[in-house]
Amino acid sequence: MAKSIRSKWKRKMRKVKRVRYAKRELDTLKKVAEGAKIGALNGDNELYTIVTKDELQKQKEEKEAKRKTEEALNKMETDQVRKFDKKTMKDENGQYPVWMNQRAINKVKNSMKKGRKKKGKQRGKWKQEW
Repeated sequence: MAKSIRSKWKRKMRKVKRVRYAKRELDTLKKVAEGAKIGALNGDNELYTIVTKDELQKQKEEKEAKRKTEEALNKMETDQVRKFDKKTMKDENGQYPVWMNQRAINKVKNSMKKGRKKKGKQRGKWKQEW
């Protein structure tokens, strides 16, 4: 694209603003740093804490133990896997899987109804022949 006078002017003005705001930002950062130093000297607000190697090792061990117990709890909850009948798609409690939508459930129900009707008719014919 061509460089218009307007875009050149806008770029120039943005550059001026950046310089002005940089000075302002630097002043505020200096004030914040001074306040932090004063607070640290008085003991009001500490920016950091000193931790020894032993304390750090204890913290790591506690975190690891906590993580292992959480994993064990989660594993116990997920160990129970529902087994579904392939034909009816129901589990031992008579419920359909969570991932099955209503349309798929109705389809399975209708196929089961059709299967029952056919079996009933065949049994009737078989009984009559005897």
